[in-house]
Amino acid sequence: MWRATQVTNNAAVRPRQAEATLHSPAIRSICITLKGGALSAKRLQASSYNEKIAMLNSGKRWRIGSGPDRQEGHPRYNSNRFDSTLSADPKGRDVKQKQQLKDWLESGLARHRQNDLVGAVNFYQQVLKTSPNEPKAQHYLGLALYQLGQQAMGIHLMRQSLAALPDDASLHLNYVKALQTVDASAALQHVCELAARMPANADVVLSCAQALQAQSRPDEAASVLERLHALAPPSADSLNLLAVLYYHADRLAAARHCHRQAVQLDPAVARQYRIGYALPAAQDGKAKMICAERNLYVLDDCVDDAAAYRAQALASEFKHARYAGQNYPGLQTDGMDCQPIMDRIAAVLRRPIKAISPDNGAFRLSFAHSTARTDIHVDNETGESGRVYAAVLYLNRPEQ
Repeated sequence: MWRATQVTNNAAVRPRQAEATLHSPAIRSICITLKGGALSAKRLQASSYNEKIAMLNSGKRWRIGSGPDRQEGHPRYNSNRFDSTLSADPKGRDVKQKQQLKDWLESGLARHRQNDLVGAVNFYQQVLKTSPNEPKAQHYLGLALYQLGQQAMGIHLMRQSLAALPDDASLHLNYVKALQTVDASAALQHVCELAARMPANADVVLSCAQALQAQSRPDEAASVLERLHALAPPSADSLNLLAVLYYHADRLAAARHCHRQAVQLDPAVARQYRIGYALPAAQDGKAKMICAERNLYVLDDCVDDAAAYRAQALASEFKHARYAGQNYPGLQTDGMDCQPIMDRIAAVLRRPIKAISPDNGAFRLSFAHSTARTDIHVDNETGESGRVYAAVLYLNRPEQ
């Protein structure tokens, strides 16, 4: 026998979940909400919002050249041998040398993309032995050395290469990413100057915004993204980050608009998080205060047709736990719209509420004898329990 549960996550207030239990006719709906404060903190592990934002800010992979990977067997991919024979004719020798340098560099990049760092270093060094100032070989040698643990030498070589290729954004972004590990303020200054020079380069501006956000400068991060969107078509990544920045600045309508645009460009964004909010109505919501110390309210008859709402819950697609350590036994749907319930909670609390979570509004099914999800609690990942709420909507038969 199963018991169902709907989950709503309102954050500003962040209602953690809404539960529904399944048994016989005559259903009533009750929504309970309370403030965080004294409740025990639990963490959502891999699905936690903080970890998702950390993943959004981890940065792109290293930018290793722009050409396709070279495979073994290609006529110019000599994996262990360097061809140093040159034509006796000066013109022919010059042409052949340029081609040889190009082949060595491309072979080094191919090895680099395949994470064969030592093999890549060998090819880059061969290029530099013949042409000591070749900037790309110098840059990627520096990157490979950095990845091999030679940070100081690697960053030095990468910085030197930028003088010869000042407009190559990918080289600058590699340098910034490496520099962030040893001098975050210098890396931020460099990427901000680069964004000022290249305000329409999406990769540069996104990296600048991420660095500003990491340094707790969200208003500046939002400004550089807004300028980018005025100059070039927005990407799912830039809209995604701007939505998060707007959300934390309580620019909720703009946050939801950016998020919806990001989802249109990349539907996978919807699986990372969903944004919702509600404003208090002119009239107070009907609720019973149970515990003033914890701001605990019970909202009886929370939805107009509880039986239909419960039927909708049962008709949904339930899945097994999506992350390790899930703290309830049972199944869960994806997040769903729960605007009417959020509106009721906002009216009762007499304050705006907001939510940013992948499972806000989800339904849950648990075993009928289980009590694991009949409690109400706040997942205190952010340490803001004084302004975070949990809400559970029960769709129970009267005997439960």
